[in-house]
Amino acid sequence: YMCWCETNEKEKNLAIEEAHAKIEELNAFLEEAAANIGSLQTEIASLASDIAEDEDALATATATHEKDFAAFQAEETDMKETKALLKEAIDVLSKVQLLQKGGKASGADQAHARAALVQVQEHVRSLPRTRYASVMQRDLFDMFGSFGEATRGLRGASFEQSGLLPWEKTEE
Repeated sequence: YMCWCETNEKEKNLAIEEAHAKIEELNAFLEEAAANIGSLQTEIASLASDIAEDEDALATATATHEKDFAAFQAEETDMKETKALLKEAIDVLSKVQLLQKGGKASGADQAHARAALVQVQEHVRSLPRTRYASVMQRDLFDMFGSFGEATRGLRGASFEQSGLLPWEKTEE
């Protein structure tokens, strides 16, 4: 019986020692896990802050893109309208020039030409000042200058700034 007690006691003491070692090992693991929890919570908060900043930046970029796209569409629409008006003006000018070369242009053709030119001029004036505005204005004035006598009646209505057309020189 004593052998059994000694063997049993040794086994129990060994199991107790193993259990104490396992407890120490688990306590160390718990302490390490608690430290990891703290660092991971800090990292999660930092990442949540970064995500919020990125979402704000994305919203700002999207709004800017939508604003730029709307401005582009408006400018594109204006350019298409200007192109159509200029094409109509060129057609009218071609007809008037043809008539002037062959003889006198009819009053209806001249009236139509004046109306088309005034419409083009008013449309060009209504456009926002862009880098092309001065080029378009110069081309428009050149076109008016080539008309000569046909534009004399437009002075008061279309060039309110002065009595002279922009390409005419004063005697100063």
